[in-house]
Formats: sequence, structure tokens, C-alpha cells
Amino acid sequence: METATVFLTGQEPGLAETVNVVMELQKILDGRHTNPYGKRVMELGFGEETLMPFLFNKFGEKVCRMDLGDWNQRNKKIHAGLVQGELQCLPISGNSVDVVVSVNIFEEKFDLARAIGEIERVLINGGETLLIVSSEHFCDGKLKLETSLEVVGSMMIPASNEQSNTWVVTLKKN
Repeated sequence: METATVFLTGQEPGLAETVNVVMELQKILDGRHTNPYGKRVMELGFGEETLMPFLFNKFGEKVCRMDLGDWNQRNKKIHAGLVQGELQCLPISGNSVDVVVSVNIFEEKFDLARAIGEIERVLINGGETLLIVSSEHFCDGKLKLETSLEVVGSMMIPASNEQSNTWVVTLKKN
């Protein structure tokens, strides 16, 4: 746990315990993938926070990142390892990725459903994904959306203010 200064409207600043999500994802990946040789890994929707340095060090050259933010550059390779696309139709072959990781939270049901559908399509059988999901979509160890991906792990990320908690959920394609 880390501490951060939180400024709530109309109140004095205070310290709150926070979780470094990137570090928690790294711990989960280290624990689940002790033999990373040859794994094809994709970071989905990277932005300001990214796992790319860790993913390259752990998994090697078969790592790519999918930026979801620029519709005009869709399908254009910018530089090694970067592909840009749209969530509803990722430019990645089906059954071609071993691990999909995202540090983004897909807030809306529509976005999360699209993300899970596309992740399910690109994952190989036995492939896994780590997603950050709000409590609105994950409760009692179950995802509240239709998917054939199996929940094989979860960890709550406590909210530092009045927001709802979020979860790091590990899903597996059987």
C-alpha cells in the first residue's frame, strides 16, 4: 500500500491508502506465468499507465500493445510493438494471443462487453486476461456480463474516496 494526499471538496486534505495497480498486476503476472517463454502478450488500451517495460522484460519480443485511442490511425503500425485499433474489432487474428492485460478500466457495460468479446476472440484456448473491472460489473466472484471466459482469480482494489471499489479480475479461456 502507498499513501496519497486526497483533496475532497469542502474538506481538509487527508492521507488515504492507495494501491499501485501496475505493481499489483505485475505481481499477479509473475505468480501466474512462471515460464513465460514464447508467450504472445498484448497490453490492451494502454495510456499514461503502462506495463510495457515489465511485459518486455518478462515475456520478451512477442509483446505488443494495442492503443484504442486514435481512430484515424487504425491498423497503422507506428513503431515496433504498437498497433492501433478499435475495441469492437481489434486488428489481431483470432486464437493468437496467450495473455491480454489492461491497466484501463472499462466503465460502461457496453465497453466492457466489447472488450471481453474481443479478448475472448483473440485469446488462444487456455489463454488468460487481466482486466480492471468496477464493482458494478463484478460481484461475489462473478462477472455480471455474458462470457465463456472463466474467472480464475480476483483482487479488490479499495477506493480511496467515495467511489466504488474496483477489481483486478483474471479470466481464462477454456
